[in-house]
Amino acid sequence: MKILVMGAGAMGSAVGGFMARAGHGVTLVGRKAHMEAVSHEPVPRRSRSGARDVQPQASDFLKEHDRHEKAQSRFRTVQS
Repeated sequence: MKILVMGAGAMGSAVGGFMARAGHGVTLVGRKAHMEAVSHEPVPRRSRSGARDVQPQASDFLKEHDRHEKAQSRFRTVQS
C-alpha cells in the first residue's frame, strides 16, 4: 500500500516508520530540517520482534514526489 504522511514531525515519522517497517511504501512530508535528517539517517523502529531501521522517502515539498497522487492512504499529523 502506498501511504502519504503530511506534517511528519516526531509522531508522523514514528507512525510512518512503523508502516514502512510493515512493508508499505511511505512518503513523509514535513519541515525541511526534519526531512533532511530523515533522508540521511534511518528512522529507528523497535518492537517486541526486535529493532530495525527503516528509511521512508522524505520531502519538505509535496510536489517533489508524484506519489501523493497515487497514495492509497493519506495521514495528516498536526502539532497540538
